Amino acid sequence: MTAISGILSLGPANAQSTFQRVGEVVVVGGNGGEYKPEAPTTYNAGPISAIRICAGRLVDSVQVKYGDQWGTKYGGNGGRCETVTIPANKGIECIWVAHGNVIDGIGFIVDGTYYLFGGFGGKQTWIESPRAEATLGYIEAQSGNVVDQMRFNFGTRSGYQPEKSGARCTMGRGGGA
Repeated sequence: MTAISGILSLGPANAQSTFQRVGEVVVVGGNGGEYKPEAPTTYNAGPISAIRICAGRLVDSVQVKYGDQWGTKYGGNGGRCETVTIPANKGIECIWVAHGNVIDGIGFIVDGTYYLFGGFGGKQTWIESPRAEATLGYIEAQSGNVVDQMRFNFGTRSGYQPEKSGARCTMGRGGGA
């Protein structure tokens, strides 16, 4: 796991959706694939409102919806696809990733519910928000036919404070929803 420090404040003229990164960017996975940054105009469209994950044995692709706008699709076209809608005023509290040279599996907690996709190979890492007021703000990745590496950016949004369930950031192998 690699961490990138800093605070980032980027946003369009609409200050209500301005995202401010707090703490470090958490990086997991390998070095393959092509890195594609998410455009600030995309992740500033609003808080995460849905995540589409396609997976089988590995995580084939990940795409995040910010407000009403879908972001970059990272990865290929394989796997079984599911879309999880994030309720209004809720945020992604914890993230679990199984990784080695690629992202084998990913899971997350929203409003006390565990979601789990893909496999259990490689190292297993739990990622939590660095501050109580912050939630997952946006994701970036390196990918080819599968997702090779993921970068998790936590932060706050002006005018937006999601409720948290207080769920513990632990999930046993095979657990989840």
